[in-house]
Order: sequence, then structure tokens, then C-alpha cells
Amino acid sequence: MDQLAPETGFPLVGGVLQPERKGVHAHLFGQDVHLLFRELAEAKGLRLDELRQPSLRLAYHGDALRIRQMLSNLTANAIKFTEQGFVRIDCQEVSTNNETAVLEFAVSD
Repeated sequence: MDQLAPETGFPLVGGVLQPERKGVHAHLFGQDVHLLFRELAEAKGLRLDELRQPSLRLAYHGDALRIRQMLSNLTANAIKFTEQGFVRIDCQEVSTNNETAVLEFAVSD
């Protein structure tokens, strides 16, 4: 029987945290994180940009919670340690075949 990680409640299989595999909308990650951190960036005098490859598909399978958490952590750190200019959230599809796609998320300043 699968166990749950005590700190998160996420499933463990053989003691290893298992990612969720649900339908996710990749273009919404940057948008959600942008909305979440826009005021914080503006308060520091920073511009917060969100870029995404126009050819992103509507949906992918992935772990939306962990992707959003990663982007939020990277964006918060970029805002915290950037003194002037901008912070950019970027999402692009870097490779694909008939069954899988690899997405690259980046936060830069």
C-alpha cells in the first residue's frame, strides 16, 4: 500500500515521492505567478515580465502544484535579490515527439 509523505500528504511509492500526472495548462503557470508577484515587484521598482512560446499546446500532463511551487520560489528569490530592472518568467517547449514534450521554465533577471 502507498504511503503519504507526512510534510505534504503527497503519495510515496517505495519511499519515493511520486509526482502527480494531471492535465496542466503550461501557459497559466507564468500568468498565475505573474499575478501573484506583480505587486511585490512593482513595490521594489521592478518590472515583472511573463513570456511564453506562442506554439505552446493548450494542455500537457504534469505536476501543476510542484511546477507552480518551483516558479513561485524562483520568482520570489529573483525579486528579493534584484535591485533594478526586471524579472522575467519564461516557458517554452524545448523538445517533443508523438508522446512526450519537454517544457523549460526559466526565471531570469
